Amino acid sequence: MSTDDAWIQRLQEQALERLETAKTLQDALSTTRATATSRDRHVTMTVGASGVIVDLSFSDLDGTDADQLRASALEALRAAQSKASEAIAELTRSMPDAETIGSFLRGEVPEGTRSRLADELTERRAQQGATRG
Repeated sequence: MSTDDAWIQRLQEQALERLETAKTLQDALSTTRATATSRDRHVTMTVGASGVIVDLSFSDLDGTDADQLRASALEALRAAQSKASEAIAELTRSMPDAETIGSFLRGEVPEGTRSRLADELTERRAQQGATRG
């Protein structure tokens, strides 16, 4: 086997490994749930991996006004979302490019990507300026 063939085979093996890892992560994320209850125990909230509410329950609301209920709901939601983020971090911790994956899952653009995009934009603007001038 030539050096080029061995290199291509390693690339294919790495690509397959990343695909298998991505599938495993996808499966785990589809079933990830996190639940939290407000301190006053009025609201229990469950969110999925993306932080979207998948279940909500109320208890002992006698005498609870709308403002208190709102505060309890938001408290439970924030706590559940925080737990979901922790679960995602744990799922991705051992993956290659874990920091980048975690950033994307949190809805952030990773720093390395932001830097590369800024550099490319600067370069393209410079090229446009050169062709106009």
